[in-house]
Amino acid sequence: MKGANKSGAEVIKKSVVVLAVLLVVAMATGCAEISIPDVTPEPVSTPTTTPAPTTTPTTTPEEIAKIGEEFSNEQVAITVHSVDFYDQITGGLGGTYKPRQEEDVFAIVDVSIRNVGEHAVEVEQRYVGLLDKQGNSCSRPMVIILGWPYELKKLASKELPSGEEMRGMAVFTAKEGTILDKVSYTVARPPIEFSLEELGEEETDGQAAVTIHSVNFYDQITDGERNTHNPFREGDVFAVVDLSIRNVCDFDLKIGARYVGLLDNQNNPCSRTVPMFRGWPYEIKELATEELASDEETRGIVIFTAKEDVIVDSVSYTTPKSTIDISAENLEVSVPPYRMPRIGEVARGGGIEMRVSSVGSIEKLEKEYGDEEFKLIWTETAKEGYELVVVDLSIKNVFIEPDITINPLYVLLIDTESNAYGKVVLTIALEGELGLTDLSSGEKTTGRLLFSVPTGVTLDRVMYKIGALGPPVQVSLRG
Repeated sequence: MKGANKSGAEVIKKSVVVLAVLLVVAMATGCAEISIPDVTPEPVSTPTTTPAPTTTPTTTPEEIAKIGEEFSNEQVAITVHSVDFYDQITGGLGGTYKPRQEEDVFAIVDVSIRNVGEHAVEVEQRYVGLLDKQGNSCSRPMVIILGWPYELKKLASKELPSGEEMRGMAVFTAKEGTILDKVSYTVARPPIEFSLEELGEEETDGQAAVTIHSVNFYDQITDGERNTHNPFREGDVFAVVDLSIRNVCDFDLKIGARYVGLLDNQNNPCSRTVPMFRGWPYEIKELATEELASDEETRGIVIFTAKEDVIVDSVSYTTPKSTIDISAENLEVSVPPYRMPRIGEVARGGGIEMRVSSVGSIEKLEKEYGDEEFKLIWTETAKEGYELVVVDLSIKNVFIEPDITINPLYVLLIDTESNAYGKVVLTIALEGELGLTDLSSGEKTTGRLLFSVPTGVTLDRVMYKIGALGPPVQVSLRG
């Protein structure tokens, strides 16, 4: 950068200063205090640079996976297991929610994300998108969902280390009858961060390899047309970050000044400014916004403003997000008619799977005690006007994390008049009775329960009361 033009010829000597002393302090302490001493800068020699070879980016046909298929790039492997639709859902506190717009329904995307790269990636529900054939994005409602109709939790916001996998759901609203085009997932990486002790060292996130060469401070700068610029606000100075970026992935990588950040020791970002900045004291141009081909490298400067005497702590570089698309195969948004599961089928809700294998009436229950010499037979029969019914069932915890207490008192028989019958509390003769038990994620319990119901009633369904986690889990006994 040359000095500012004064009276057409005279060069202003008071202006732009490189803080060499402060950079020594920064290397020793890991931070730099912005201060502009009034000294005349030394001439800066022009470095010899070798232009990067010109390469022609190659393009390949667009790849797109389908629902149920895994799609992998160099960073993540994505599987969309299903996209299902509901006219209402139940939240974690038992409340029932419906879309705000009458013609809308809920669309629930069940997705797995596996980090197949060498560096961490950021995972959030907001990185999942659902788009229709016109390219319109479906909205994301603010609904808390635990249990019914999905045992999966909402896709958590976390940093996913290399090799780890997580699964969750993303909830959208869409107009019934809409034709869906695709599910998208935006891959985001945590920023590469450099303390001022790490200047000159190269760091990579698996896509970009970044080197911060220096961070210098100036009270004014002169552009390529010899115009002098001062910060807009009094008390501010310019902070100039000199960095190189190298594309270390197999595809073109977008770079630009907006992906560079400068933070103080309170983690507050410095503002980025955009004056033309050519010549002394930097011979390199401002970092351009461009596509870098694989193995290509570029170098440039990014200019910020900061208050003088602020402690600058770190420089960050965030690789631009990339998007993976999964075909929705022209799926129509439509809520299927509800059909209650039958005997032998799985009913889901509230974090459990319940399967009723049989329901049958019996005249009496008998259990033998003792040996051949002394044998005792315990017999249980229904009281007058009632009959005994035995239900064989299994219950599984399909929540991802929490334990669930299975209580046999929550199992009810419901007749066609909506009367409910609980299990016989005390039974000695029933073998394999389902007991009170805690189930960890993935565990299952199996057993039998004895009921006493009025003679002649028609039983309609078996029900397990979920409570706060949503509607009951039910299995139909009809048809």
